[in-house]
Amino acid sequence: MFDIDLTSGKLNPNGATTYDGVHLRSKQKVEVLVYPIDILQYVSSDGKTLKRHLAMELQVQRYLMGCESDFDDELINPSFQKREATNYIFSNLGKFEKKIGLTLNEKEIYVISKAI
Repeated sequence: MFDIDLTSGKLNPNGATTYDGVHLRSKQKVEVLVYPIDILQYVSSDGKTLKRHLAMELQVQRYLMGCESDFDDELINPSFQKREATNYIFSNLGKFEKKIGLTLNEKEIYVISKAI
């Protein structure tokens, strides 16, 4: 899938950490945002968690990229090709959830995008 350079970590103001990486199939450089569990559980003033806000943000981003469903994902379906006419935003390759605890909700979220 992807390889992360753990020495390249930069903490963002929103609590996520940005790492440089490489997409293993295509060998292209990627940027990986890692959202830890404590940040994802943060509740904003509208009563929604950051995890829910992130899901909406990724859904809008994928729509702007020309994707029509969650299966339009280069990590799940390597043969997927987005429509070139709707290239309004940098390419998001997909999302990966890593289970880190005993319960189902204890996950870190990795958002993988092409490096700019």
